[in-house]
Amino acid sequence: FQGLVTSEMDIAFQYLKNKGLSEKIIGVTGSLGKSTVVSLLGAGACAEDANAFVGGNIGVPFADYARRIMQGKPRATWVVLELSSYQLDNIGRFECDYSLITYLAPNHLERYSSLQEYYQSKWSLVTKTKKKAVLNAQGGDLKAWVTNQAFDPKKCFFVDHDSDLIKRHSLNKSKLIGQHNQDNIACAAAIAEMCGWSEKAFGAMIDFAGLPHRMQNLGICKQGVHYVNDSKAT
Repeated sequence: FQGLVTSEMDIAFQYLKNKGLSEKIIGVTGSLGKSTVVSLLGAGACAEDANAFVGGNIGVPFADYARRIMQGKPRATWVVLELSSYQLDNIGRFECDYSLITYLAPNHLERYSSLQEYYQSKWSLVTKTKKKAVLNAQGGDLKAWVTNQAFDPKKCFFVDHDSDLIKRHSLNKSKLIGQHNQDNIACAAAIAEMCGWSEKAFGAMIDFAGLPHRMQNLGICKQGVHYVNDSKAT
C-alpha cells in the first residue's frame, strides 16, 4: 500500500474550476503582518467580488470554500489566503496567481533545523506563484535574505511606504495607524493594481481600520480622545 501525504490546502485546491483558471488566488505569508495584509486585500476583494473568499490561516479554512462549491454556491473571482509556514511545508499541487511576503524574522525555530530552513519555507510561496510576487522592502530580514536567492526580478517586486502607490490611490488617508501599516497597505495596493481592481476596492482598503487587538483604530470620541485597541501588545 502506497499512501499519499496531503493537506487541507492541496485538497481544497482541487475543487477550483480548472485548477485555478476560474478563481484567481492571492497567497500571503510572512513572520509578521500577514493577517493585516490578508484583511486589507480581503476588503478590496469583497468590494470587487460579492462572492470573494478570504481565509486560510487567518481563521476560515480553505476547505470551507471547497464545501461552498460542493453545495452549488457561486464561485469566487478572487480568493485571498493567509498561509503559514506549516501550511506551505505540505502544500502539494497548490498554486496561486499572485503572492505577497510581508516580513521575515526568526520564528518557529522549535520546528525548523535552522533560520535558513524557516525562511526557505516562506519563500516557497514565490515558487508556487504563477504571475507576480510582492515583497515588503521594510520586511525585517526579507530584503537582505532575498538578495542571496535566485529570483526573477521581472516576477518579484519590492514595495514600501515610499511607493508612488501611496499618492496615486490616496493611501495616506488609510485608517491604519503607523508607518509599518503604510508599508502593509502599499504592498496590498500593489497586488490590487496587478489584479486590475477598481478605485472602489482601494477605497475599501483605505477604510479598513485594523484587526481587533492589533492597533485597531476605533476612532475619536466626542471628548477628543483617540481610542486604539492594541490589547494583543500586552
